[in-house]
Amino acid sequence: MTSRVRHLGVLLLAVLIVVIAFSSSSLAARWLDDGVCNAFTLFFGTGIAGDSPVYQGTHFVIEKGSHLAMYFGFGFILSIAWPGASKRKFLWICLTGLAMGIASELLQFLFPGRDPALRDVAINLAGTVLGAMAARRYGGRCRWERAERVEVLNS
Repeated sequence: MTSRVRHLGVLLLAVLIVVIAFSSSSLAARWLDDGVCNAFTLFFGTGIAGDSPVYQGTHFVIEKGSHLAMYFGFGFILSIAWPGASKRKFLWICLTGLAMGIASELLQFLFPGRDPALRDVAINLAGTVLGAMAARRYGGRCRWERAERVEVLNS
């Protein structure tokens, strides 16, 4: 992998860490609530009460899905940015995702209206593991790595 690709991976990783940290804030929670309400209005032409079971279920799926997606990206990008493939690297990536998940949840203590949960730490870890597994499975098939192999073979 070229150093330019690795640097891009590190930059993307830094951006994702900032996004994860921001997601712990009260503002992010309010944006999520507003987004769910606006989506209901957009798709169904009417708003929905915040205490409705449909709203609560949809909000839960979207919130936990966003945890999974952010940490999937974290695990995937960290795997691509960190060269080599080994069980030890995979373990470190998973431990890093676990540490990030714990830090993200602990950060919520600083914001009113936020409630840290062990369930979210588990979802964050699952996202990291899935992202690292996907990178291990598909990351080696990226266009830039194929191009590098061809260059090495042709030289």
